[in-house]
Order: sequence, then structure tokens, then C-alpha cells
Amino acid sequence: MLNIKFLGRTVAEYFRLLAFGFGLVIYVLYFQSRVNQSDFQVLYSSADAVIHHISPYPAVGSPSVYSGSSFVYPYAVAYLFVPFTWLSPSQAQYTFVLVSVASVGLALWLLGVRRLSAYVLFLAASTTIVAWQMGTLNPLFVLGLATAWRFRSKAFVIGAVVSSVAFAKLFLLPLLVWLIITRRFRALAYALAFLAVLAAVSFLGGPLSFGHYLTLLGQLSRHEGARGFSTSFVVRSFGLSQNLSEIISFSIACLLMGFIYWRYRATESEALVLAGMIGISLVITPILWSSYLLLVTVVLLLIFSTEVAAILYALLSWVIVTPDRAGIMAVASLLIVVMFVSIALLGWSPLRPAFMNEIRGHLERFAPKPKLVAAVLVPILIFGATAVFDFRIQPAIAVQLLLLYLLPLAILVLTRKRPQAACQSE
Repeated sequence: MLNIKFLGRTVAEYFRLLAFGFGLVIYVLYFQSRVNQSDFQVLYSSADAVIHHISPYPAVGSPSVYSGSSFVYPYAVAYLFVPFTWLSPSQAQYTFVLVSVASVGLALWLLGVRRLSAYVLFLAASTTIVAWQMGTLNPLFVLGLATAWRFRSKAFVIGAVVSSVAFAKLFLLPLLVWLIITRRFRALAYALAFLAVLAAVSFLGGPLSFGHYLTLLGQLSRHEGARGFSTSFVVRSFGLSQNLSEIISFSIACLLMGFIYWRYRATESEALVLAGMIGISLVITPILWSSYLLLVTVVLLLIFSTEVAAILYALLSWVIVTPDRAGIMAVASLLIVVMFVSIALLGWSPLRPAFMNEIRGHLERFAPKPKLVAAVLVPILIFGATAVFDFRIQPAIAVQLLLLYLLPLAILVLTRKRPQAACQSE
């Protein structure tokens, strides 16, 4: 006899998958056409240069360094994009868009996301759209972080992935501290060995020495850091010098690192350490654009449940930034999607007992610790004052500060001891 309920669930599931696939196609085609993939164009040109034995770098000290159209990654990164040169520029751009969106999806899968509605929220977040819309490497970095976490029991894999990600973006070097704190010394040895090989390829076999490359990065940081949302930029907004702002940023990172280690000793949570190191990386980077906040997805998924992480990320992202030339109708449509999917993910009721019990549990663990409560409330008051009284800090920057400081801090405080997830066997 035909099972009507089973058939109904099957049809509904296929309908959801079909709707998701159709929406994904529209989503990619619409937003891809709104910008020119500027970051990818630089990577494509650099790959074309290296296969013709031409230096992809601008002249160190020239204004072209911060023109937005110059290659500023380590030399080895250019070789990764050589396969794209086998395609025409337009074909390569579409291919990299697909690679970027697929990287985000695969990263979510590796981090344990299984609900289709959660994928919708993560992909509908404005910072996700900006990250792949501009052709940045951030989707690949997120995939790398997710891979490192999923296969953290395999020393070779984690060493190779962490070193590759940290080498491509030096501000992610705190990821090595994750290996140290969690006593993964074999993985650390692999990571250092891979870093040595990548450095040799890039700085011994490349057109720039390590010293000249750091000079190039310094010039880029001084210019772009004055226009981004980095910690040093915020500190400089209060009239402090660049050197002092960098010292303060580094000091904040050191305090956070000490706090992370203390919480790790209390909770034995490896997820806490990785989430904290990603947060510290965002604190110390001298250049911070909204697309970098795609990395926050890993932080949220390591600490919160899938539902809470997806809703927090999607809602907060739209407060921070709107995708380039998105159009009012597209923005309104995505906000409606985010709102309704968030409600559906909560079971159509914000008062759902399971959700409220999770929030209540967090509050119960947080309330008996007045010092930690003060550590969160004081920055809230300070950042709120900057937004209200306009101490030369835009409200959008204040929101980013909430993400970069208060959210990681709250996550670290609320983390409780729990059994480690099963790892891949050796």
C-alpha cells in the first residue's frame, strides 16, 4: 500500500532541492554580473605573467602597489592560478565564481552543516556574496580552515593546509599557535617544513626577496589600512600614530591569546582555540575588508549550533555591508529570504523550547562570572559611544568591532567543556 506520508515528504524534499538549485543559479548569475572580479583579474594576470617569465609584482615604492590592480601575494600563489590561463578571461572568471561558491558550500559540509536552510542563510549573507563577488581568496581560505578542522587528526593534512593558508595571507599565521596550544607538534613540524618550501620557491626562486616583499606589504598596509576597518585604523581614528596603533593592536591580540589559553585549560575545547586564533588573525591584520569576515563563519560553526550560527551570521552581515551594485530589489529580496528562512530554521517560533533552553544555558554559565560580564559590557559601552557621539568612527566600523571583539569574547566565555567530535582515524 502506498505510504502517503512518505511520498509527501519525498516530494517536498525534492521540491526544496529543486528550489534551492534554481535559486542558486539566479543568485550566482545575478551577483557575478554586478562587479568585475577585480581580485581574480589580478591573480589571472599574475599567473599569465609567471608562465611568460615576467615578474607579476609592481615596482616597490611606486603608487601602483596600492592601485588595487597589482599582485601582492607570495610568488608561489601565482602558480596556483596558471590552470585558469588555459581559459579566456571571461571563462576563467565564471569558473572561479563557481569554484568560490562551491568552496563555501564544501566548507560548510566539512563543518557539519546538513540543513538546506542553513546553506541558504550562509550563502545569502552579504559578506559571503562580497567575498566571491570580488574574486577574493577568502572562500578558499574558509575551505582550508574547514579542512584543517575536519582532518585535524591527520598531521600531514593539517600541516599542509594550515601552512598554505597562512603563507598566502600572513595575518593568518596565528593558526600555527592553534597547533602549539593543542600540542599537535607533528602537524606543526609539517607546517613549518611546508612554509620553508613555499618561502624558498617564492623568495629564493622569485623576483622579490623576503625583505623587499615585506616592504611591499608595508607600503600596501599604510595606504589601504587607512581606508579599511582594521583594528589599527580604528585606533588611529582617535588621533594616535600608526606605530602606536599597531602596538595597541598587537597588545590586544596578546591579551586575547592569553585569554584563549586560559579558557582552553578550563574547557579542553580545541574548537575554542581554532575559533580564537581566527579572531586574533582578524584583530592583527593591518588591512581588513568586509570580505574577510567570511572567516567568521568558521568561528560561529565551531562554537554555536548550526541554526544559531547561520542566523547570527546572515543577520549581522547585512548590517555591515551591502554587495556592490546589488540593487534595491535584490537586497530587499535577500533580506526577506533571510528573515523567513531564519524563522523556519527556528521551527517557526522564536520561543521554541530547544532554542530558548540553549540561550538560557549560556546565560546561566555567564551570569556567575561578573568579571567576564564586565569584560563584555565595557567594550559595548565604548563602541556604542563611538557610534552615538561619532568619534570619527562610522557606525559600520563600530558594528565590525562588535564582531571582531565582543562576539569572539562572548564565544570564548560561553564555551563549556564538551566531548571532542570524532576525528578521522589515522
